[in-house]
Amino acid sequence: MIAVAASAQTEVKQELRRLNLIELIRGVYVEDVALNGSTALASGSRFAPLGSSITGFVRVYDVTTGEFHFELLPDGASGEASFGVSVAVSGANIVVGAPFESDNGSSSGSIYVFDATTGERLLRLLPNDNAEGDQFGSTVAVSGTIAVVGAPRDIDKSVRSGSAYVFDITTGQQLHKLLPNDGAADDSFGRAVAINGKTAVVGALGSSRSAAYVFDLDSGQQLFKLLPGDPTGGFATTVALNDSMILVGSSSDDDNGVGSGSVYVFDKVTGQQLFKLLASDGASRDLFGSSVAVDGNVAVVAAAQATGYGFDGAAYIFDLTTKQELFKLIPSDDPDTEFGESVAVDKGTVVVGARDSFTPIISPAIGAAYVYNIQSATTSADLNGDGCVNQTDLAKLLGAWGTADLNADGLSNAADLAFLLGSWDAGCF
Repeated sequence: MIAVAASAQTEVKQELRRLNLIELIRGVYVEDVALNGSTALASGSRFAPLGSSITGFVRVYDVTTGEFHFELLPDGASGEASFGVSVAVSGANIVVGAPFESDNGSSSGSIYVFDATTGERLLRLLPNDNAEGDQFGSTVAVSGTIAVVGAPRDIDKSVRSGSAYVFDITTGQQLHKLLPNDGAADDSFGRAVAINGKTAVVGALGSSRSAAYVFDLDSGQQLFKLLPGDPTGGFATTVALNDSMILVGSSSDDDNGVGSGSVYVFDKVTGQQLFKLLASDGASRDLFGSSVAVDGNVAVVAAAQATGYGFDGAAYIFDLTTKQELFKLIPSDDPDTEFGESVAVDKGTVVVGARDSFTPIISPAIGAAYVYNIQSATTSADLNGDGCVNQTDLAKLLGAWGTADLNADGLSNAADLAFLLGSWDAGCF
């Protein structure tokens, strides 16, 4: 399959703002981020000076202004609950995982549902067969009123192969339990989850084999098993999907050196591998593909240990239509941030979590989330400079027929029209 590693159109794009999760007494580490419309989530865990953990939290922001709205907390959960290790938001609903809560035994897990406008806790959900060690809530994804929740240590057929559950978060009803057709011990099925419409993708980052599975959410039936077309490592580290494509991170892949990482792109309908994304400056141990997000034709891929600019971590923006790398994102302030621990994108806005943004004057560990506007992403086919290749650019090309050289081949002819049509919708959100 085609491996894509185009040169970045703009090497570094500066952030609009930094959302600080500051706790003056204790260090704060960012665990996950999520984004929908103007609502951004950044979850964190606080650590006491001697290393004993206390309950995690989720902070809700207006991503357009950076304004902090409120903080979400579990009710009466122990310090070992890991509340906020996973978060998701869609419309009026926020879903938060707490995989180490212990209602049904140690680390059985749970999820919380909150109102995204008021912060009111609406529901706390457990699966029908919740049991000790399941770690239900390790991963969450939500679309509208349907949530998919990973339980990577769930026992099925007497082995800890993992599972994922589908809930209606309006009623609290469990709709399906998702299981792979070929589950085996230590598969960690449910270590990554994603949802789009009536389709769910579940990653199984197992100790002996790795795969991603595609399910129909109406029936709960498995549609495909996705495997890489070439040998790789860390496949199904993370998953994401849009209306037509499925992205599967492989953070230990070796195309650009040991552990440089990659992302495989599959057709959502057929399960066929289409192409493979690589960083234009990828290097050993970057872990490109450690987290992935997609919205429309825009993909965000994190490389949590990239160090090319003296920072620990970077995120790359790709146009999936043209397969072009548009931007490389790095923080403007602190080294050793673990920048890219988590990523989210929606309608031209990108949020990147930095697990440990080091600021010694304030605290030895201050997690942060960085916000970027990538609406200005352009290609050479964007003739009017509005960040989107569409009918206005076509009209401009036709009006300048015989003089416009879009593909830089020194000629102005039908090849330029083909170039523009091949870039159609690039940069459009």
